Amino acid sequence: MRFRGALCYIGAYTEPDVPRGSPPPRGETRDHWLDRIRNTPLHLCRIRYFGNEDRWSFAGYTYAHERYQPRFLITGEDHGTAEEAFSTAAQFL
Repeated sequence: MRFRGALCYIGAYTEPDVPRGSPPPRGETRDHWLDRIRNTPLHLCRIRYFGNEDRWSFAGYTYAHERYQPRFLITGEDHGTAEEAFSTAAQFL
C-alpha cells in the first residue's frame, strides 16, 4: 500500500514464474532481472477517501489502458466504507 493525499494505492508482489533456462533481457543478468520482477508490484486497485470514514470509492487498475477506472462497490453503490472497498478489491484477486 502507498498513500498519496486522499488516495490509497494497493498492489501485490509476486514471485516470478520464469521457466528455467529463460534468457534475461539484453543487458541484464538473470539474478538482476529476477530481483527487478520481484520488486515491481502488480497494480491492483485504488481507493479514495472523501473525508468521512463511510465515504470511500474504488477504482480497479486496467493494464489494457494502464490506468485506474472507477468501479461500483459490491454493494452496488459508488461510495461506501473502506471495508466495502477492500472486499470489492478482493473479488478481483
